[in-house]
Amino acid sequence: MKWIKDLYISPAMEKKKIKIKWKLNHGAGVVGVYLLVMPLDNSHLEIINSAYLKQKYYRRRKMVIIGIAESIESAYDILIKIVSETFEHTKDADIKKYLLERYPNMYYDN
Repeated sequence: MKWIKDLYISPAMEKKKIKIKWKLNHGAGVVGVYLLVMPLDNSHLEIINSAYLKQKYYRRRKMVIIGIAESIESAYDILIKIVSETFEHTKDADIKKYLLERYPNMYYDN
């Protein structure tokens, strides 16, 4: 599991960012946290509950975490922000392409 440098974070999670990242990186459970992830196997941004990372499928899946939110609604707000930002800069809706341009080392170890 990898993280982009400048995470998209809902305001309520800003102070908890470091603690949440540590817990997720060490396999501890985090309740009530939603993640915006870009899997390496397809080009679609996904919103998942952080509890899914306790499942084998998600632990083994290669993905980059690009956002943290305290609710599904906040995750959708972040998604809207990312889509708007993508379209504003590229005049296209290809989020993966935009993120790769913004974070060229996104799929490499940080």
